[in-house]
Amino acid sequence: YIKEKNLIIDGAHNPNCFEALRKNLDKYFYNTKKQYVFGCLDTKDYRKMLSYITADDNLETLYIYPFSNEHACNYETLASCVSGIKVQRLDNLNNVLNKNLLTVVCGSFYMINELLDDELKRLVIN
Repeated sequence: YIKEKNLIIDGAHNPNCFEALRKNLDKYFYNTKKQYVFGCLDTKDYRKMLSYITADDNLETLYIYPFSNEHACNYETLASCVSGIKVQRLDNLNNVLNKNLLTVVCGSFYMINELLDDELKRLVIN
């Protein structure tokens, strides 16, 4: 958790990890409005992972980040699995960070590595 950015970066990349992530978010960030940034490999159970995100009653927006990997799930595939919520394609994480809205970045480690700029990587390491 990077407090000054109101940002959580979590390496949840399978359904079991997403279940644990949601339980912790519900416990520690109960009743907090959130936006998620998600991307995953096409070999993962992305429908199940997305179901944990979309079940969050405090979800404002789901951003999908189409990262560069030959096995990355594309935006259209992931967006087609979601209904009834705002879904947007994300190009730059810094453009959507909002101190009044918890941003949860989760999914593929490949995506996280590509998505974070050098400043955020330094904050994560420290």
